[in-house]
Amino acid sequence: PLRGLSPNGCPREYRGGGTLTYTAGANGTLTGTATQTVSHGASGTAVTAVPNTGYHFTAWSDGVTTASRTDAAVTGAISVTASFALNSYTLTYTAGANGTLTGTATQTVGHGASGTAVTAVPNTGYRFASWSDGVTTASRTDAAVTGAITVTASFAINSYTLTYTAGANGTLTGTATQTVGHGASGTAVTAVPNTGYRFASWSDGVTTASRTDAAVTGAITVTASFAINSYTLTYTAGANGTLTGTATQTVSPGGSGTAVTAVPNTGYHFASWSDGVTTATRTDGAVTGAISVTATFAANTYTIQTSVVGSGQATPAGTQVVAFGSNSTIIFTPGAGKRVGNVLVDGVSLGPVLSYTFTSVRANHVLSVVFDEVGRFTVVGNPTPLGSIAPGQTFATAGDCLSVYITPDRGFHVTDVQINGISVGAVTEYRIASVKENVIVTATFAADDYKVTTTVLGSGEVSPGLIQGISSGADLTIHFLPADGCVVQDVQVDGRSLGAVSSYTFRNVQADGTVVVRFTAR
Repeated sequence: PLRGLSPNGCPREYRGGGTLTYTAGANGTLTGTATQTVSHGASGTAVTAVPNTGYHFTAWSDGVTTASRTDAAVTGAISVTASFALNSYTLTYTAGANGTLTGTATQTVGHGASGTAVTAVPNTGYRFASWSDGVTTASRTDAAVTGAITVTASFAINSYTLTYTAGANGTLTGTATQTVGHGASGTAVTAVPNTGYRFASWSDGVTTASRTDAAVTGAITVTASFAINSYTLTYTAGANGTLTGTATQTVSPGGSGTAVTAVPNTGYHFASWSDGVTTATRTDGAVTGAISVTATFAANTYTIQTSVVGSGQATPAGTQVVAFGSNSTIIFTPGAGKRVGNVLVDGVSLGPVLSYTFTSVRANHVLSVVFDEVGRFTVVGNPTPLGSIAPGQTFATAGDCLSVYITPDRGFHVTDVQINGISVGAVTEYRIASVKENVIVTATFAADDYKVTTTVLGSGEVSPGLIQGISSGADLTIHFLPADGCVVQDVQVDGRSLGAVSSYTFRNVQADGTVVVRFTAR
């Protein structure tokens, strides 16, 4: 040490100060005086180590860890260097509810460097919404990092639009456009066809007109399609018959099918269709729906009418109803002292048989049995609903002469007369010159198409009667019969004079006719 004089002149010991030297290492600077000279025991001024952007102060080379320092009570020179280190940041990524992450959730990167990719993955039925720092892309790679990042990915439930449309020829009921969350259900929508049309399907293959889409996992856009109605007409023949025509037909609304006829088997007749239609042939028109019908058939039945003349019994008697193809035997039992005189079946004389069997009946039949006494004969005029025969019943002895009169009801005419089954023509009177056997007289009648009216002037008559009915196209002969001592003077037919003829024949009659016959004395 140096010695000198103190201010009071006394000698003193001299101690020296020092130089303070501050240096900034790489990646930093200093504030304050980098080189300072201070006396022993004195203090320097503040010096601060300032890191460059992206760096931080670590320590002074003498171990001081505060960036700013003021060295005090200096006792010697100081020479220190501030050191700096690059910043590092933590990147923290978190998945919120209803999602997960792919990539490294926690990363450490240096200042200005980049992290690695992280992606927010929504759970099924959800979608990525955003990161908590506003980033809207699900996948992110943070680059040129200048600070720590802590973010959370948020997710929202998906919502889907259900769009329903009606195609041509129909409408919808229900809400046509709906918004539903993932897994939720929409409300009912029904496709309603216009009149004459039917629902066909939805464009996604759903075949029920009404639908409620449930557990929705995506948008739905569908259209209802409609088709014009077509109806099936089904015709079926029941037992004992067949059909002619097309048994299965397809027609449009309001259209008509084609004719179908129910044809009974032999011995049967058409009864009705199962929907109540009573005509065997049907053509369904103005169709508004499907038709399915069956034709029913019933067995034919026929009548056997048995009449008894005289004292005796027929078993069975009266009118019996028999089924097609069946048999019926009638037994004839004479009364006391009587005999079977004759049996007439459908106008054919069988003689004095004791029974008769109708076999495999296929038509109506008439049977008459006459019981009489030995030496007497019966003459019977079979009754008819369209005319009368007189006498209705009488007895005659062998060789008697007898006249039978056939009288049609008003509006009818005789078409044939049979004597014991043998035709004698369309007469209104028949004379039996000599009765030799039982006689059964039968007559058939037909409705008049035309009539011939005869007027008689003078003494005489005409045969047949004054008013005669006749069928279209038939012939009619009128005989003019003057009284004793008289002759035919003139005959006029439809106003035309024919002179003194004894008869006139209308041929192929096509209209009413008039006859005027005048009789005069010889």
